[in-house]
Amino acid sequence: MAKKKNPDEVIAKANYRIKMALRAGRLLEPEEMVEIATLAGEAMDILQKRQKEVAAKANLRVCG
Repeated sequence: MAKKKNPDEVIAKANYRIKMALRAGRLLEPEEMVEIATLAGEAMDILQKRQKEVAAKANLRVCG
């Protein structure tokens, strides 16, 4: 069974890896690029899901 990831940790790790890559000032290895892209994609999915949940709650408050 896969371990469920903490959304805040995924977002924090993605932000950290992107910042470190920018500070490195060098070309990234392909593996590093894939890792950063994967983390950024996961973080984006989490943030979009949260945004939809907030919008749905706001819609319920307005309509209900």
